[in-house]
Amino acid sequence: MKLSRNVILVALIFMLMTLFSCSPYNMAEYFPLEEGDEWTYLHNMDGDEVEGRMFVNGTELVEGAETVKMDVTAFGSVLVRYLCYVADEEGFKLCKHFFALANWYTIFDNPRMLFPAQFSLWERYKGDYSYSRNLIEDDSLVFTATGSTTVLLKSIEDVTVTAGTFEDCLKIFTSQTEKRSDGWTLELEDTAWYAHKVGLIKEEIIQTLHHPVEEDSDRTDILELISATVDGMTYE
Repeated sequence: MKLSRNVILVALIFMLMTLFSCSPYNMAEYFPLEEGDEWTYLHNMDGDEVEGRMFVNGTELVEGAETVKMDVTAFGSVLVRYLCYVADEEGFKLCKHFFALANWYTIFDNPRMLFPAQFSLWERYKGDYSYSRNLIEDDSLVFTATGSTTVLLKSIEDVTVTAGTFEDCLKIFTSQTEKRSDGWTLELEDTAWYAHKVGLIKEEIIQTLHHPVEEDSDRTDILELISATVDGMTYE
């Protein structure tokens, strides 16, 4: 019995050492941002489905920094919005969000970190961000906001979507709390799966807006990859 316990103890120690000595993942290999990369998703918004396309479309200067511009289209070829990302030694950050249909754009004076450049299993990142939202038509201020985010590389999983089965995907869980100057508070939980050399293949977002006197607003979004062309490789 004593030998069995010793064997079990040694095995557990070995497993823990193996897990905690895993090399960090290079997130540039899971979040491609090269010109020509594109993805098509089925987007389920509270039960309503629409097909949307995302593609890298050049660069844009945001607050003096050169960012990579990601266009988002739906309903054929209509530009719905675009997002501007920057990748540096710290990680991948969201710097701007332009939403044509809603007539607003958001500029982050303190960008929101999506995930660090090197991310290890079970590693948890915590950070703050802030932004201002303005109307597109006249640049007038709508509100300002400050928020905090926690990002966790939760597990490694095989995932099957319309585009195929992808092995050893990074499952990343993000929680956000955001307070806005117009009185609304955002609570958001985001579970996303990223495939090596492909990018985002599945995402589930649950968000709630709270207000002291207004009725809460809830929304659930689910994205699943239909097809992609990344670094010359096609997935469908």
